[in-house]
Amino acid sequence: MRILRREDFALGKPLPFPVFDKKGNLLLRKGFVISSADQLDRLLERGLCLREDSGGGRGGDQDQLSVYQRIGSATLRLKPLLNDLR
Repeated sequence: MRILRREDFALGKPLPFPVFDKKGNLLLRKGFVISSADQLDRLLERGLCLREDSGGGRGGDQDQLSVYQRIGSATLRLKPLLNDLR
């Protein structure tokens, strides 16, 4: 397992890999969107890891996400815009 750092994440974009704690428990599924720096800081304090068999690295291919992950990601991105329009 490799410990993840801030540089491994892109705020507002779906995770291209699942994230685990140091014991190997799943914390964040692939496709989860970290929306703020504060949220990322709190997660990093827990010690986020990447399992060697789960792939990884920054970026990721949007085509590898399921339809449900894409809809969830789009919803999270659109929600603040819709609130601004109100």
